[in-house]
Amino acid sequence: MKNAFCTFIYGNYDRFIPYYLLGIELHYPNAAVIILLDKKLPDKYSDLVKSYPQLILIEDAIDNSTWLKKIKHRGAARQSLRHILQLEVFNQFDTIYFGDVDIIHLDEGFNLFDFHLNQAKTSGVPFSNKVRALPNHPNKSSGRLTGLHFVKVKEYYEKMNPIISAFKNDEAFQLKILKDTERNEHVLFNLCQAAFNFNADALLNNKRPWHGFHLGLVRGRDYLDIQTINENSSIDVESLRNQLKQINKNNTVNKLLLKYECAEVYYTYKYLDLKMPLRVTMKYEILEKRKHVIKFLKRVKNKNFAWLKK
Repeated sequence: MKNAFCTFIYGNYDRFIPYYLLGIELHYPNAAVIILLDKKLPDKYSDLVKSYPQLILIEDAIDNSTWLKKIKHRGAARQSLRHILQLEVFNQFDTIYFGDVDIIHLDEGFNLFDFHLNQAKTSGVPFSNKVRALPNHPNKSSGRLTGLHFVKVKEYYEKMNPIISAFKNDEAFQLKILKDTERNEHVLFNLCQAAFNFNADALLNNKRPWHGFHLGLVRGRDYLDIQTINENSSIDVESLRNQLKQINKNNTVNKLLLKYECAEVYYTYKYLDLKMPLRVTMKYEILEKRKHVIKFLKRVKNKNFAWLKK
């Protein structure tokens, strides 16, 4: 069976590419990787990407999506683009796991693709995902599927492609799919509901682990949110710590951090009390101070501009 990981990258999230690839290379060496970019790949990643023979890179993977201007989502509206892509490359694979680039995949003791194939079979649909419940109402659907979405390619796109085509070409249908949506997860739910007419309540108790560690968890924080890890990960904190330590045993992560800046990776190691070499620590402490200086200068500039307008 031919399996692939797929991630859609926009903005400055390309900084996670080296760490996303590292996790997959270590734990799923036989799987392909499809990277979809909203722009051209920055030159600094060219050699890295070329070193992965099973990597398929698609640049400028955004169609003429004027409909994006019609919606105001929490987070970037363009996140919904990944749910309506119709790419011939998908047909090369039996299964595709659509995930976030800021997740580093780790050893869970089971195979991600086998797990989702079994869950899809149990759910009676050609995809594996979880319907999010309403806050404080665990038995009520929020009308959202999560952004981590596994599909059985042939069965999924046989029914999804006509829905996507209708979304792109029929304005009334498009408005129906987008109506009352606040997140891209609502859009995915509505598309899948239109294609498969699934029972949302039946997917409330499905499992949707990160299959590793979500690096976004440390973004903007000065601590590690243990509760969120326990709620979303099949890996406990001690195992997470041990695995990240082992990955860096030969300075693999240290070398990447020096070459490809990613503060989220650095602070993940820091908050787990995993020692880093002095040159890595110095680099990221300097970057942090520089960030605070830039913020301060922006505040001063804005205050001065406001004063001049008076």
